[in-house]
Amino acid sequence: MYNIMGLNAPNAKYFCLYCNCETGERWNMDLQWPINENTKCKKKPALFPAIKQENYIPDELHLLLRISDVLMECFFNDLFKKKEFEQQIKSQIEQTMKTIKVHFEFFKSKSHGQRGEDIEKLWRDFYGLYVVLRKPFLTNSEIDDFEIKNFYEI
Repeated sequence: MYNIMGLNAPNAKYFCLYCNCETGERWNMDLQWPINENTKCKKKPALFPAIKQENYIPDELHLLLRISDVLMECFFNDLFKKKEFEQQIKSQIEQTMKTIKVHFEFFKSKSHGQRGEDIEKLWRDFYGLYVVLRKPFLTNSEIDDFEIKNFYEI
């Protein structure tokens, strides 16, 4: 995400997405850091200038599961739907990728296979697991029911 926004890495002296907090002072809870545009963390122009910084929201699930490739695919699918994509955004992305020496080209899939249904099932199953794991106390029968349900789906 930092690369997309043109910001320093999380281990840089100025790292915060929203304020000018310095690394050495981030643990000091007595200081107040107003949430405004970060000026000291920017090192390059944003990769997608059409998208404002406040619209980037990394959520815990995707950070923990490290499925940024799927998020990027969804992101680009949304970009494809925009009217100005072919005229403006596509060339900006390709140019930026060339400047950072990354081979990049857009590909539109012609097939619609069963992948979407598989992904939906995966998310439903993951949500079921998430609900079970979030319970403060689990009985043996709840654990057995969950294991039996998953065994019969295989």
